[in-house]
Amino acid sequence: MKKAILIILALIPNFAGGQEFNSVVDFSVDLSMLSDKKLTRELAENSEIVILEGVISETTVVEGSRALRLLGGEWIGSEEVRVYTCLFYVDAPRWREVFPSQPPENPGPAYVEPDSRVIIAAQVTGWNDDTNEPVAEILDYRVLK
Repeated sequence: MKKAILIILALIPNFAGGQEFNSVVDFSVDLSMLSDKKLTRELAENSEIVILEGVISETTVVEGSRALRLLGGEWIGSEEVRVYTCLFYVDAPRWREVFPSQPPENPGPAYVEPDSRVIIAAQVTGWNDDTNEPVAEILDYRVLK
């Protein structure tokens, strides 16, 4: 797992035009914090890049576009679970083999199965009022095994 994280972290400066690494990625933000609309909109306005960890819960259609939902959660005490999500649109051609709308008969090496735990480097892009969840653009990802 440490290798996967290092690979992602090494690639991020390339996405940001060679800026200083620590000025490009906001490590203080996690999936649970994106449930705050105000914070999510601020991150989107500043084109913030975040590292999100979670499980790919589904590939779905939102507003006529294919999207995947990253899911995470936490126990509150011993009886309550809070669930957090983030929506990623995956209509771009580069994501079709990785996150197809239907599971392929013969998946290629890039295919990521539903329910896979992943780390995603993403740029927060806003809030979807229809689904009431944050939206981000995937810059890169790694599957955790």
